[in-house]
Amino acid sequence: MIKLRISLAAGIILISLYMLITQSFDWIPYSSFLLGMLMLVIGWVEVKKGKRGFLFIALQTLLA
Repeated sequence: MIKLRISLAAGIILISLYMLITQSFDWIPYSSFLLGMLMLVIGWVEVKKGKRGFLFIALQTLLA
């Protein structure tokens, strides 16, 4: 799960940097999708740890 979180975060950072440098914001849907997936993975990790408080915040952010 750690590798998945790091790869999702790296993908988000790379897409965001690309958008900032080129001023082309066509990649916003992909960035939003990756952010949603990152929140899903974070929520899943928190459930495995037994912390349910952050799960609801992560799922709400995923669905928004």
